[in-house]
Amino acid sequence: MTTIRRKNWGAAGNLAASFAAPALLWTAALLLFGVYPFGEKSILITDLSTQYMEYHVALYDMIRGGSSLLFTWDSGLGMNFWGLIAYYLASPFTALMLVFPRSMLTEAVLFIISMKIAASGLTFSLFLRRCYGVKGVWNTVAAALYALSGYSVSFCFNLMFLDGVVLLPLTALGAWLLLKEGRRLPLLASLTVLFVANYYMAYIVGVFLFLLYLTWLFGEGLSLRRALRPLGRFLLSAAAAAGLAAFMLLPAFFSLTGGYESFHGLNLTFSLVSNPAVLPGKFCIGAFDSVTYSGTPNLYCGMLAIGILPAWFFHRRVGRREKLAVGLLFFFLFLSLCLYDLDVAWHVFQPPTWFLFRYSFVVPFLTVTCAARTLSMPDGIRPAALAVGGAGVLLLLVLC
Repeated sequence: MTTIRRKNWGAAGNLAASFAAPALLWTAALLLFGVYPFGEKSILITDLSTQYMEYHVALYDMIRGGSSLLFTWDSGLGMNFWGLIAYYLASPFTALMLVFPRSMLTEAVLFIISMKIAASGLTFSLFLRRCYGVKGVWNTVAAALYALSGYSVSFCFNLMFLDGVVLLPLTALGAWLLLKEGRRLPLLASLTVLFVANYYMAYIVGVFLFLLYLTWLFGEGLSLRRALRPLGRFLLSAAAAAGLAAFMLLPAFFSLTGGYESFHGLNLTFSLVSNPAVLPGKFCIGAFDSVTYSGTPNLYCGMLAIGILPAWFFHRRVGRREKLAVGLLFFFLFLSLCLYDLDVAWHVFQPPTWFLFRYSFVVPFLTVTCAARTLSMPDGIRPAALAVGGAGVLLLLVLC
């Protein structure tokens, strides 16, 4: 009984530290750089100031005033507000603003951003612990690296993007439990929450989750016939989650078809969307460039993670099939960041307006996962691979 209690307290402490570490580091960064409420600088820029804040204020007033959430007359001749909620405001974190007075809604939105960043550390910690047994200090370090990746920091003022970062580890954990233990509920529940929170990010996470699931199936060494059953369970769970979230997905669909967006479709060009030679430098600290059409992927997730990555591919305790499968997944993600056609497919076949490579947070997820697993199994690390990784980091720092 005492051993069980110690394990439970150890797990709870690990999760708490993985939530607190990103929160404290994020707060320290705001303080260091003089960002409101610690200075005159503000993250109320681009869409956060022109769209998100206005929509949060409108939703706050409608809830406090007891108005219908389905329709509003406050825009032109009226509009379907439920469709707008489905795209911008359906995140579970949005409810946090209701504990603030109306005069502090700016602070409420900043608090929501901070909580999403901290929560992404918590969910990633849980994923590493349950799926790969990564515990202790390396679990917390990895959680902080993922939560404070270049993607999360650079796109923090696009609140809906952060929901994908928070929920990706939970959906991955659900998929893992489905594959390893046959448990359907964790994947069904996490995907349903994601579909409700934001269908756009649900699509991105869903595509990556499907590829990750195929990677795991290949790593298991299953024959095609034996792999069909767990793959079918995965697809059925995804379809059931979409059905449960239909009350949010259908209004969003009708809003889009009603004129908010037009479907671009698939028009193969075989052209480049980014320079492949630029991508390695995007793993360096301070590699941010722009959120406009000249922007490149935000891949930074700590120099430690990228330096350890080669050691994972040469790790003695990782099977060859798994290394091959993960290597192929990395290669496909690299192609996606380079080729226009694949990039548009990741964006629901609709070229994005600014804030490019909205799916690029999956690269830090995969990179930090491999690094954390490597550091948690030091007995299988080859010193030569560590040397290669260290030399690569030094080269990047010199060139960038």
